[in-house]
This record gives sequence, C-alpha cells and structure tokens, in this order.
Amino acid sequence: VRDSLRIISDTTISFASKNSVDTIVTYTAKDTVVYVLDDKRMKLYGSSAISFGTMGLKAERITLNWDASTFQATGIPDTAKGREGRFTGTPILNEGAEKYEGLEMSYNFKTKKGVILEGQTVIGDGFYLGERIKRASEDVYFISSGQYTTCDKPDHKHFYFGSPRMKVVPNDVIIAEPIVFFVEDIPLFALPFAVIPGKSGRSSGIVIPTFGDDYARGRFLKGGGYYLAASDYWDLKLTADWYSKGGYQMGGFLQYSKRYSFNGSIDASYGRQTYQIGDPRSPDDLPRTDYRMVLRHSQQIDPSSQLSADLSYLTDSYYQSFSNNINQLLNQEVRSSASYSTSWEGTNRSLSVNIERSQNLVNGTSSNIFPRISFNQSQIYPFRPAGSNGDGAWYEMIGFDYSGQALQTINVTARDVISRDTAGGFDTTTVKETFDRRGLQHSFRLLSSPKFGYVTIQPSFSLQERWYDHRVERAFNPADSTVSARDVRGFFALHTFSLGVSANTKLYGTLSPNIAGIIGIRHTMQPQISYSYNPDYSTSAWGYYQSYRGIRDSLIRYDPYTGYGNMPGETFGGVGYGESQTIGMSISNVFEMKMNPAADDTTLTPRKFQLLSLNLSSGYNIVADSLKLSPISLSYSTRVQELVDMSGSATYSPYVIQRRRLAEPDSLGHRAVAEQAHLTNRYIAEDGVGFLRLIGFSFNLQTRLSSDMFASKPDTSVKALLGNYAYRI
Repeated sequence: VRDSLRIISDTTISFASKNSVDTIVTYTAKDTVVYVLDDKRMKLYGSSAISFGTMGLKAERITLNWDASTFQATGIPDTAKGREGRFTGTPILNEGAEKYEGLEMSYNFKTKKGVILEGQTVIGDGFYLGERIKRASEDVYFISSGQYTTCDKPDHKHFYFGSPRMKVVPNDVIIAEPIVFFVEDIPLFALPFAVIPGKSGRSSGIVIPTFGDDYARGRFLKGGGYYLAASDYWDLKLTADWYSKGGYQMGGFLQYSKRYSFNGSIDASYGRQTYQIGDPRSPDDLPRTDYRMVLRHSQQIDPSSQLSADLSYLTDSYYQSFSNNINQLLNQEVRSSASYSTSWEGTNRSLSVNIERSQNLVNGTSSNIFPRISFNQSQIYPFRPAGSNGDGAWYEMIGFDYSGQALQTINVTARDVISRDTAGGFDTTTVKETFDRRGLQHSFRLLSSPKFGYVTIQPSFSLQERWYDHRVERAFNPADSTVSARDVRGFFALHTFSLGVSANTKLYGTLSPNIAGIIGIRHTMQPQISYSYNPDYSTSAWGYYQSYRGIRDSLIRYDPYTGYGNMPGETFGGVGYGESQTIGMSISNVFEMKMNPAADDTTLTPRKFQLLSLNLSSGYNIVADSLKLSPISLSYSTRVQELVDMSGSATYSPYVIQRRRLAEPDSLGHRAVAEQAHLTNRYIAEDGVGFLRLIGFSFNLQTRLSSDMFASKPDTSVKALLGNYAYRI
C-alpha cells in the first residue's frame, strides 16, 4: 500500500534497518514528499534539501533508499524563455570543505562512493570538471573527459589541462593519460601522460601560466614553469614569459629560511624584446636585452650582531620592457643597501659596516657608498672608580667619547657637452664621468660637568682629524676668463678643533591657591649661558685654503676640499670659513599644575598637568664685523587635557631691513622698477619703531581620536563599589 503526504515544513525521520544511517536526517521540500514504505524509499519534489552529519544536498528532485543508504538527485529542464535546453535545480552536494555539482548525482553515504554526470568539484585550490566523475573511495576519483584548472571563472575556463582519462587523489597527485594544455580552448601542447602533484601546501610541480593580452607586447603567457620544494629550508621557482609580438623573459626565485637564524631570497630575471616598447614603428632588428637581480638577506648572528641586505641591480629599461606595475613604471630610482652591526657586551663600543647604492633609471647615473665603516665609543669616565655614582672628586667628572669613520664613495655623473658639427651647427653629447672619493675621520670630545653649589659648569673640547687622498685644485685661464679644476693626488690631513663652556642652573617658584581643586602651581626656570670658539681655518697660517689670481689680478681664496663644478667634494667636506666666538643665551620655562585626585580614583593619587613650556634663545658673535646678534628664537607647547596638543615657534630679527628701488631698461627699452632688500647693521630700537621684527613663525595643532575616548567607562568610585557590594548582599 502506498501512502503519500503533502508537507511544507522541515521534518525529521528515522527508519530502522540493518543499513540505517547512524545520525538524524533532516529534509525539506517545497512541493511534495512521497514515502514508499514497502521499499523504504522517500522522494522529494521542488527545491529539495537533506542534511545528515557533515553532508548537505540540494536539488530539485531527490530520491533516498534507506535500505541501500543511497540517494539519486537530478534537476529538471528549465522552461523559462531563452533558457531552452538548460536545467535548473541541479544537485549540489557539500561534504565538509568539499563541494560537488553536476547534472545528475548518485551517492552511497555509507561507502562514500558516488557518480556525477556533467560534474564539477572543487578540491583545494583546483577545479575538476568531467562528463562523468566517479568517486571510487573517499580519497580516489576517476574522471572521464576531464579538465583540471585553477581558473576561477565559472562560465568559461581561460586555461585548463584536458584528458579523456584522469585519476585524482586529493592532496596527493593527478594522473592523466594523455594530457593536453588548452588556452581559450586552443590546444598548445600535449603529453602522452602526466603526473601532476596535487598536495596542499608546499610541493614540487608545474606552475600554470596566466594568459592575457597587452597592446604593446601582444598576447602573452606569463609565469609558467616549475616549482621545486627542495626542503623545509629552501625552495626554487623557475618561470618563463612569452609575448606574441616578439620577446621573452626567464626568471628564477630562490627562497631560504632557518627559523631564529636567517632568511632571504634571490630574484633574477633575464629577457629580450625584439622591438622598442611604446614605438611599434621601430624596426624589428633592434633587439634590447634587459636583466634584473634582487638579493634580500636578514640574519641574527648572535644577540649583539646583525646582518641585513636589500640589493637591487637592473638595466635602466627593465621596467619599461617587462613590467605592468604602475609603481615600477613610475619609479625613477632604485636603492640598495647592506649593513652589518655589532656591539661589545658590557662596553659602550659598537661597530657597523654599510654599503649603499642609488641608481637613476632616467639618465643612468648612480651614487655608491662602498663601504662606510663606523666605530663608536660612547662617553666613558677613565678616572671614576668602578661602582661610583658620579658624586666623587672633580676629576672623576672628566669623560670623553670617540667616533671614527672610513668612507669611500663612487659617483657616476652625466653632463652635456656642446660642440660644433660639420655643418656649422651644434651637437649635444652626454658624457658620463666617474668620481671616486675616500676619506678617514676621527672625532674626539673631552667634556666634564662639575657642580659649584647650584650652578653646573660644563667645559668641552672637540678635536677632529680628517684624512684625504686627493683634493680639487682650481686654475684661472686668462685667455677665456674661465676657471678649470683638476684632481690632485696625495695625502692631505685636516686638523680642526673647537672649545666651549656653559653654565646653567634651575630656579623654582611655587604657588598654593587651594581653590577649584588646585593644590599647587610650579614654575621651573632654567637659564643657561655658553661660550664657544671656532678658529678661522681659511687663513694662510693654517695652510688649508688655496688661492689663484682671477680677473684684474684679484686674489681668490677657496677650499679645495669642497669640489668645483661637476667634480664632487671630499667625503667629509672642508674646514669652513671665518672665526666664531659666540656667547649663547637661553631660558627654558616649564609651568606645571597639581590637582586633587579624580572622583573615581580609588588610589587617591594627585593629578599633574604641564600647562606651558616656553623657550627663548639667541647668540652674540664677538668677533663678527657686523650683525653680531643672532636672530631670537621663541618656541612653546601646551596640551589641552588629553585632546589637543599645540606647539609653535617664532623667529625675530633685531636689525633694520632696508629696501632699495632700482630702475633699469628692459628688453623693449622701457624702464623697469625692481626692489632689493638687505639687512643693515642698525638695530630697530635705534629707529624708535620697536625692538624686534618677525621673520618667521610656525604653528602646529595635533589631536588623537580613538573609540575608547567615546566609550562609556564603568563607575569605579568608592561610593559605587560600596553600593554594588551592598546590592549583592
């Protein structure tokens, strides 16, 4: 006897039999559910769905056989206009993370075996399609007229491997006999058989190329090749690109890593274009070869030593020939660097070695530092006994520090040379020149900070030694009134020094109003006066400056260590010009306020705020012939609670600025009026129009916003805590 029932809602059912499913089965159907009790079968019609365990099935029609533990699912012809010959409601099976789709589907959920007609499934990162997909076991699939691809376009696969017979072991291997590679359904190459690794994670195998089209290069296949997962410590990918308009590129990418020790990569590319990119009219017999090499390495040698490198070298036209990345195409400079640094535990000494390179891709120039070796000895006190806290005798306060640096630079520059051609015109030729500079610098500083009562005296002495192997000397040519320069080799030592002394103290003022929750206000003022001396190294007594006779036999002195024209100066510069004996003056002011604890503070800690920081500084050069008083600098900063930080600065000049009007004829013979301004050695106060003139200022407003600022905070006051405690009782 057959019984049928029309239902709408979800229903749970269980049949007792020797092959029954050990779980609850939930099913739904929008149209009809038919129970065939004699055969223990159930038929679902209309947007049907069943779920049991980790498995879920959706289809237009589903038939379950409880004795055999199987189901069959199908779709129905689509009767909508324009969709003739298509099906709707085709079965979709989800089992864990795997998904299966097809025109018809049969499955045994006891043995986990099944068949899909016109099926498609996703396993890992791959898509598998076939006229008939048979699941022989939980880990083995057989596909008839199958396709394998990683292209995720649902309607049309741009590339795929096709084979009449395929065996797939998920996360292990794909076996096909034979196999053909298709791009846009066009076969490109075939193999009698293929074994393709299909493991998830790192595994060796073929890298499938991407297909595309480029206006300048034509159709292309990019990124195809082979990936070698050699070990847990390194892997290698070899790829190749092909362009239909003529051109290719080969590349290799090697990665290596050892946890807690080092890691890095080597990326190399070599390619050739048979015409100039961006100019299709250029002939095909002008090929251009480009290459690129990128090396990255990072290593922690020991807790106090590190090694890192980021080196790039490429031809000037590499990005234009092979890159579609807008950032690379707009990049006009490539930088490389490598460094090694170490320090000695328990000391203040450190050593670093650096190399740097900057390559201009537009004009082919480069700037290289190879190498820079730096040694630093931070401040030490040789006369202070071990364990002293610095409160001993005056000589225990004497300390020194030292830094040494060796530097070599190699610069490739470009300049245009104009010459006459045979027709009487002018030709411009770009000439590249290479300049190398080397130098060694020693810097020694002696300082002390003894206290005399409330005043701290800080004398200091600095000595600097610079060694060079050449300098740039100039000569005047009376015939054409030009100045020429040439490199002169030799050993040149520059000895410079400076000395100074400063005195400072701190003054405090307090106010205790005890109103509006204010406990007290404190003003801290720190005045400082200093004296510094730098000799005039441009005088003939020191012998550093050179001279030549110029126009009208005038004597012109110059620093031969600062370069001339396109010839660069020495690595650490020259010695400077002019004597300086400067008295510096500065006053630092800090205003702070202390208030009662906040109402919700259970620790009863007073609150402290910095109201205002105000600094004033200037200087006076005793030996200057004019404008002895330096500009006066003023800076300030404050904070409005925790919301806004305000800071600013202003610079004032005490001298009068004088303007002069000049009338000169222009190119049409008219009189043009221009105005020039220059400082005079006269104070503004002498003219009775004030004391200072504003010459520059800045203002900065900064705030910080976060969600915590607007979130309601729990009431943690003593009153609230007691109230909550009483409530719980």
